[in-house]
Amino acid sequence: MKSLPIACLFFIMLNCIPSCAQEKKGIELGQFDGSTYVNQQFDLSIEIPESWYFMDKDQRSMAAKKNAKKMLETNADQEQILELSLESTALIFAIFKYKPDTIMEVNPNMTITATNIEKTPNLKDLDYALEQSKTGMKEMGLPIEIKDTIIEAEINKKQFKGFNSTITYNGMSANYESYLGNFDKHNLLITISYKNEIQKAELLNILNSIRTIERK
Repeated sequence: MKSLPIACLFFIMLNCIPSCAQEKKGIELGQFDGSTYVNQQFDLSIEIPESWYFMDKDQRSMAAKKNAKKMLETNADQEQILELSLESTALIFAIFKYKPDTIMEVNPNMTITATNIEKTPNLKDLDYALEQSKTGMKEMGLPIEIKDTIIEAEINKKQFKGFNSTITYNGMSANYESYLGNFDKHNLLITISYKNEIQKAELLNILNSIRTIERK
């Protein structure tokens, strides 16, 4: 039995295609302190359930490159875009309910990607950024069904916008809920991936644990 690729296979593309022709990203990857993820650059912390698994910096970097390679297997003409997008976008957070290499149809997970938008400040407009992202995904021929309804959420007192989608791959499907927010020179994309409503509820609990760092 094969499993669906990690969320970033498609969702690194979601936020980075409109801004791929940029310089080095200069993005802090953050770190885990016990069961808490902390990122000083974006001034946030996230509480992780003890039984869940997280990817460290090296694993996140390897996952991004591995999934980009997988994308090229079916989108060889997009090689330059993928290489440039990896220069401006970083997978800063990735957690899974089960071990990342577990063979199963959908391993519930939550990822956060950060994209440098200094050269494209118009992407601070979240509605515009989302439309550009959708267009880019469709042009790449991804096996994804995007819902038309725009969802809005307040995450840690900051406004995010996004949408729901479903990816079908090798006869399997996974649901995705994506939220895009602006942090001055960067956009953050928070994505949760799940198979059913129980898994979704677990992920939303983690999402709701996001807090501003308490500085001393």
